[in-house]
Amino acid sequence: MFEEKTAVTFFITSRWLQHNQPAMDIMPAHPHLFQIENYGARHVPAITSVPTMYDSKTAGSLDADMGAWVSAGSTEKRILNVRDGDVIIVHVNQPTSQAVKAVNVSQTLF
Repeated sequence: MFEEKTAVTFFITSRWLQHNQPAMDIMPAHPHLFQIENYGARHVPAITSVPTMYDSKTAGSLDADMGAWVSAGSTEKRILNVRDGDVIIVHVNQPTSQAVKAVNVSQTLF
């Protein structure tokens, strides 16, 4: 993100903050790159199915990495298909996620 000067917004939980203070110390020094928002004290468990109301889907997937459960290639493909005004949600905090790799590759292709 530093090399490409990509601006990002991090939604941070208190749990993440407790375990990642060095990263948090860097962000305020670069306000042109990092916007920090509160995600709450805890992360509520993910919705594992599409909620329906009156037989209509009420929400679909809003995140590029499907909650950090898919490969870097799949995440990259979703990122590269965005249109102007789209918001990309990527879970970069998951230790087994390949999301960071996908974001890095995608930046070079934009």
